[in-house]
Amino acid sequence: MLKIILRQYIKNKLAVAGAGVIIILTFAAVFSPLLTQYDPDEINLAEIYKSPSWQHPFGTDMNGRDVFARVLFGARISMSVGFISSGLAGLIGVLIGAFAGFFGGKIDNILMRLVDLVLCIPSFFLLLMVIAMLEPNIYNVMIVIAITSWPGLARMVRAEVLSVREREYVQAAIALGIGRWRIIWRHIIPNVMAPVFVAVTLGVAAAILVESGLSFLGLGVQPPTPSWGNILAQGRSVMQFAWWMTLFPGLAIFVTVLGYNLVGEGLRDALDPRLR
Repeated sequence: MLKIILRQYIKNKLAVAGAGVIIILTFAAVFSPLLTQYDPDEINLAEIYKSPSWQHPFGTDMNGRDVFARVLFGARISMSVGFISSGLAGLIGVLIGAFAGFFGGKIDNILMRLVDLVLCIPSFFLLLMVIAMLEPNIYNVMIVIAITSWPGLARMVRAEVLSVREREYVQAAIALGIGRWRIIWRHIIPNVMAPVFVAVTLGVAAAILVESGLSFLGLGVQPPTPSWGNILAQGRSVMQFAWWMTLFPGLAIFVTVLGYNLVGEGLRDALDPRLR
């Protein structure tokens, strides 16, 4: 089965290109200390606003810090937020959707009303409200993105579970007296994970955009810790003569989000049996 999915995925050249982009960016984020000689927080007032050169490929900022080093280390922050927050949202969504779909009745009603309540509030305003009550830092940003991203996934998982629980092997397990929790973990959740993988992959791209937006507004990762959003914010007021401060972090966000979206679309096509 895995070989069939992999073969189908490889046929999609854009998805393969997206995977290549993600691998390169992940490598750059993990090994960023080896790819630059500069400390991203090192201030050098003698090199303020230096334009891109061999010495500073992405130029320098208002404190003489190397923008290339800050973009590299910012990749660690932005991609970590994307991975962890999307993973947490996926875990919450799978659990709530599986319980709601399998047990039904009052449990389903309560959990789905909770989903409706969260969906009623515009997500960005909910993010701003929660961040305003908490201290803006990377950990709170991860938690906030996760708790505002799970409802759509929970609905999707619930719909899948409602279909899966009527199949013969699940009904046979129930007839044999196998415990409900074991049925959920052994038979229900493994058979609804294909769309979850796609949703979580696309969720990483969405989380990176949200984190960048919050950091741009000063509500996310706080300086001097580099993140693509706050690098953009610092370059906003000097675009006329220090264009590199917005161009390169903006390109990093664009390429990363595009890569994850291409991978997600490729997984969706590869996991769809109708396209094989």
